[in-house]
Amino acid sequence: MILGHKKRVTISDYSFLVAVPGSLKSVNYVNDSSYLVSLHHKSAVVSKNSNTTITEGRSYTSLVSKDNENYYISTSKGLLVHHKPTNKNTALFFKDRPIFVFDLTETTNGIVWCATYNLGVLGIENNTIKYHLETKDGLASNTINKIEADGNNLWIASEAGLQFYNSSTKNYQTLSKLNGLNSYNINQIEILKNDVFFSSNTGLFSLNKADVFPDKKVPSVYFTSVIVNDETREISSKYVLNQTESEIDVAFHSNGFQSGKTVEYYYKLEGFDSHWTLLKGEAQNVKYNSLPEGEFILKVKAKTIFSKSFSDEEHLAITVFLPFYKTWWFISLISALVIALVVLYYSLKIYLKELEKNKEFKQLEIDKQMVSLKLENLRSQMNPHFIFNALNSIQEYIVLNQQNLASTYLVKFSRLIRMYLEQSQEQKVTLEREIDALKLYLELEKVRFEEELTYHLNIAEDLQLTTIKIPSLFIQPYIENAIKHGLHHKISNRVLMVNFYKEAQELVCEIKDNGIGREEALKLKAKQSQYYKSFATSANAKRVDLINKDRTNKVQVNITDLKNDNQQSSGTKVTITFPI
Repeated sequence: MILGHKKRVTISDYSFLVAVPGSLKSVNYVNDSSYLVSLHHKSAVVSKNSNTTITEGRSYTSLVSKDNENYYISTSKGLLVHHKPTNKNTALFFKDRPIFVFDLTETTNGIVWCATYNLGVLGIENNTIKYHLETKDGLASNTINKIEADGNNLWIASEAGLQFYNSSTKNYQTLSKLNGLNSYNINQIEILKNDVFFSSNTGLFSLNKADVFPDKKVPSVYFTSVIVNDETREISSKYVLNQTESEIDVAFHSNGFQSGKTVEYYYKLEGFDSHWTLLKGEAQNVKYNSLPEGEFILKVKAKTIFSKSFSDEEHLAITVFLPFYKTWWFISLISALVIALVVLYYSLKIYLKELEKNKEFKQLEIDKQMVSLKLENLRSQMNPHFIFNALNSIQEYIVLNQQNLASTYLVKFSRLIRMYLEQSQEQKVTLEREIDALKLYLELEKVRFEEELTYHLNIAEDLQLTTIKIPSLFIQPYIENAIKHGLHHKISNRVLMVNFYKEAQELVCEIKDNGIGREEALKLKAKQSQYYKSFATSANAKRVDLINKDRTNKVQVNITDLKNDNQQSSGTKVTITFPI
């Protein structure tokens, strides 16, 4: 057993400890008759005749200060300080958190040092945490297994090696497996003058403090290769690069080391970096994927992990030029060109606006003409002859006391007039509305012809009547012409066929009559001193021209004279196609 403070004792001096109940974690000398012990369920001061509990709960290790004023006890709840004169316990905290300690030791200057499981090494002075050693300062690891004072200095065992810490110079010297250390699992350290004894899971070992840390030479850095844009270049003191091809990879090495694990490389690109950068891992090169325009100096230096002394800096000059399209004169030229293009663009835009305005004026003129033509159509559809005959029919029904027929005819007549007036206000109407108006018109004409008119209105089933739209007041004038100029002059068997169907992407309206034909109709008109002038036909012809203006898919009207086997006129067929 190794005690907290070394004192020549005999077996009989602490044989009474055998009678202390529980497993002993540590024993510390208090005086010739008392010892501070750490047990699995408490810590206590025991002697031959007494057993005084300091704290309840699991205790791992403890330490009696050299002035015998304070007991430092590591428990499962953290580190406690027992002040002997006042018999009071005080918990110590670091950054407001409990401190969990593996080992305790006290240097000659009275500082108590704690080996922690994840905070590195903490130094306690006047029961306050005043010192903190961690990896960023040079500690090999923040997980410390054992710690032992050597005067005012420390021997520190961690999972990364055995280190000697000089409290005056703040320097660390490290022993690792690279230096022959057989194991990092060190569980006890003892200092006997110039020798250090330590035990591990592989046995008991010793080392001489004067010989264990040979002087480390300062490394010498040199460049080994330079790769520019994936092309290896000859090593030179200066490189001139184009900014668009400024990828550079510089490799380096240092003399006198057995492994890259024992050396640290730092680099800085003056003109680009503002501080030195430590290369991570075992990397021995630095790469810049793209550098801006300018003059730079790449500086590299190195040091061992055992010292703070750096090597001389190695320098490499790099000059980067802009490509021509990034120079001021080229940018000025492009700027002037952009300004010219902007001016041209807005000039063209103004010109196109003028064209658009002229087009709008033309469209307004076309719309005006369309309105005039629709009115002509409406006048044709509501011609005095048709109205006169309709009113005569109504009068005849009234005279003959056929009030129901008169009422029905009058209702249909008024509905037709209202439909035509409504359609005259619109550019386009649905096919459904157009067919409804045609049905009503044909019913009235059939009455006027005293049932001597047979008509057939055929509509293909695949037509979408509510979505297909056609120009308003367009089809009826052609049906009117078929009746007035073809069927009117025929004595009997007057037949009119009106077919609606879809062909490719077009709506086809086919109007076919078995009348006297256009040639005979013209002859009859020539004999009359005054004859009816078809406003609807000429108006619709003008409408077709206006509708088709500036359109790729046009409305087409084709008139065909029908002949029988003897090449005699047997009627007329009008085919109207609307793009849909």
